[in-house]
Amino acid sequence: MAQTRQSLTGLVGGVALLLGLGGPALAVEPENLGVDSDGFIGARILIDSPLNLVRKVLSKPVDAIRLAPDVLEVSAESQGTCDKVSVKAKGLWRPLNYVVIRCPTEAGFSERLLESDDFSAHNVEWTLAPSGSGTLVTVRSRTRIAYPVPDGMVARVAGKSLRESLKGLDQEVSKQASETP
Repeated sequence: MAQTRQSLTGLVGGVALLLGLGGPALAVEPENLGVDSDGFIGARILIDSPLNLVRKVLSKPVDAIRLAPDVLEVSAESQGTCDKVSVKAKGLWRPLNYVVIRCPTEAGFSERLLESDDFSAHNVEWTLAPSGSGTLVTVRSRTRIAYPVPDGMVARVAGKSLRESLKGLDQEVSKQASETP
């Protein structure tokens, strides 16, 4: 029953996106995009706010990284148009540490792993696109742990984190939209 409802919600959301009919009801649950041929897992959400407000929220590197529920600590250091971001995140046995370079792109933002003893790969792409009166936000991540952990487990955890990050983004954008006169 839950799977049927989820499939129906995804179908209705997909049709609405194609027709440009998105609205706040579609922004409640992010859509899981699964793993693509490049090994990226993805999720997307339609946020009922203009692209410039969504971009503004994501442009703050510490706040953007903190959208992920597993982040324990984060700090950023400006490096020209990019930011060097140090992150400590919850791990299965102990916290995981990594440093990424986070840069704005034409379509959104990208994060690329610079250093870590815990990750062998960690790349994240945020893509923002106008959709009706809202913004379609897609986030894709390719993460590899430097320990013998099954890829399926990493994909499940990463996918859940992406969806929770999108929910947090939706909430933060809604909050800022309500504060803007």
